[in-house]
Amino acid sequence: MPSSLTLLSILLAFILLVASAHGQQPKLLLHIDDPSTINLVIGNTQNFINAVAPANASVVIVFNYLAPLILPARGNIQNQLASLNSKYGVQILVCNNALNEFGLPASDLPPFAKVVPAGIVALQQLQAEGYA
Repeated sequence: MPSSLTLLSILLAFILLVASAHGQQPKLLLHIDDPSTINLVIGNTQNFINAVAPANASVVIVFNYLAPLILPARGNIQNQLASLNSKYGVQILVCNNALNEFGLPASDLPPFAKVVPAGIVALQQLQAEGYA
């Protein structure tokens, strides 16, 4: 069985192929619900940006379930996300339902994180806008 990294690489190549064939800006939507996968998400985000050129990349990362719990922590993860946001415009969306479930106030989130009412709805809406 192929690894998740192999499958994601195939998906990224497919997104680039389809976007370029239609003359559209490549749009990547990443979803994280398990905090242990954050390094994979950050790495794949950077790989996508490098592959399509920063000026062409449009990336959104949606944090829900347990993943928002890592955002208030100061350190390397937050620095990497802040850099992706400031350098490349990567949007960081955080599910308000998850914040409420785990008692995490939105004021504890870093300034680059935007709270959305429901992560699952944001995922659906972004997919309808052409994010893959």
